[in-house]
Amino acid sequence: MIRIKDSFVPILEKKLGVSHPESLEETDVYFKSKGLNQTEKVTEFGEKFVHERISKNEHIFQIQQEAITKDQHDQLLTKHDISVTLHRHRSRYILNDVEISVDRIDEIGTFLEMEGEDRSAVESIATTLGFSSPQFIEHPYDWLKR
Repeated sequence: MIRIKDSFVPILEKKLGVSHPESLEETDVYFKSKGLNQTEKVTEFGEKFVHERISKNEHIFQIQQEAITKDQHDQLLTKHDISVTLHRHRSRYILNDVEISVDRIDEIGTFLEMEGEDRSAVESIATTLGFSSPQFIEHPYDWLKR
């Protein structure tokens, strides 16, 4: 996963030749990290709920994700100490098995997020857009809010 904070939105569709993104309104609730390299969160979008465990090994994120019910969502929120709640407006594109998202997060700004199984494919798209490694943010959004 690569995140970049910049004013890139007007050039995204033109440079990559993509259009008609899927639009999502999501709320992410992050729990206190269970260690230096792991964060947990639940995401609510519409009537759907997802629980994620995010860990990082060097520059590689491992994300374990599972769909959960509203009751499970509510139990997780009751059970854990909440560290950050973020409201996200996401426009999502898919290009060559890479998910490219423009995230407008009310609390911290606008980001370009790219993720896929093949890190070189993700970095290739970032390079096509004119971004380089020093601009990459290698942390979940909750770290940017702390």
